[in-house]
Amino acid sequence: MAFAGGSFVFSPRGKLLAQAPYFEEALLLAELDPAEIRKARKTWPWKRDDKPEVTLTALQRILLGHDD
Repeated sequence: MAFAGGSFVFSPRGKLLAQAPYFEEALLLAELDPAEIRKARKTWPWKRDDKPEVTLTALQRILLGHDD
């Protein structure tokens, strides 16, 4: 089994900052602006309002292979 590559980094605003090549070994580095991250987190209310129990239930369903 092999990893196909193609990893990527997006800015908090959705801009593609870097992408690794497919099917070859590479080290991908990208510089993120901490101020931009903080600003984005403040303007995304759905991130602040996440309910851990809902996330836990969804992850358990995925891990156990349940579709219901």
